[in-house]
Amino acid sequence: MAIYGQGSSILEAPIKHLILSAIAVLASGTAAHAQQQTALQLWQPAEEYFDGGWVFTPSFSPDGQTAWVVHWADPLNLAEPQALYRLEREGGRWASPLKSDVAPNKLLDWPSVSPDGTTLFLSIAEWQVMNGQRIDDFDLYTIDLDDPVMTPRLITSSGVNTPKTPQNATRGYAANETGPRLLADGTLVFWTERDGATGGRDIFFAAPNAEGGWLPPEEYPHNTVKRDSHPWLPVDDSYMLFASNRPGGYGRDDLYYSQRLSDGGWSEPCNLGPEINSAHDDNAPGIDPLTGALLFSSDRPLGGVDFYRVYEALLEGEYCE
Repeated sequence: MAIYGQGSSILEAPIKHLILSAIAVLASGTAAHAQQQTALQLWQPAEEYFDGGWVFTPSFSPDGQTAWVVHWADPLNLAEPQALYRLEREGGRWASPLKSDVAPNKLLDWPSVSPDGTTLFLSIAEWQVMNGQRIDDFDLYTIDLDDPVMTPRLITSSGVNTPKTPQNATRGYAANETGPRLLADGTLVFWTERDGATGGRDIFFAAPNAEGGWLPPEEYPHNTVKRDSHPWLPVDDSYMLFASNRPGGYGRDDLYYSQRLSDGGWSEPCNLGPEINSAHDDNAPGIDPLTGALLFSSDRPLGGVDFYRVYEALLEGEYCE
């Protein structure tokens, strides 16, 4: 396989030139062109509409015209709820966000839209007091986007959501299921920290069952004893972007790529390199379906403040098969 790139300064190995090019091509569905990576920039709504706090990577409707994004106005205050917003594209730009009333006064994370555009998947935290301490227990929910009141429905399939226990209550991500994403074949992908699993956070795949729910989830085979989280896959399951703090990265969480193999397995993950990753947390990758831009959340300092914001990089490229 021959790889065409703009030089070794962008990425460390030839396969990585392929990776960044393939991301753009698979996301846009267009032919590849000469590989060139633009500079990182703040995602337009993150820069214009959300003043301070954390902005999480958005999820898009299949046509790319609607985005759902979570904003946490005061992340230093655990009593401050997160809020879900809907944005619409107008004339090539994102219009002002509309705040949703989903799960008021609760923590919620990482929404995603089903491949048919009818259902929103997200994680919502119910809190309880355990051993005299407030414990947030995130579980996975669905919302019918035709429902005018957007009522969250708990996913009840066995083995998907798990309860907090006195033994794991003080481990922040233990039994916190989050970041759900539905694939075209009905597989549900998410991440959590789970007793008996490989690492501190792990990626799981739950295949669909005959009743319209999901079978008990199985681990991504390249989970490590470190943190592996925030999976993003195109609906055809052909590759996966995710975050990990495994050895060999550039900071805390880095972004990685893994390709689905012809035998159904997964390639060894590959770091996306220092043009994307930083010495800080870089996680929650996603692809804008209209522009092909890579989006992700990062707490790299901006103006002396290290709150999470959403960055984007438009990756254009050519690789020779």
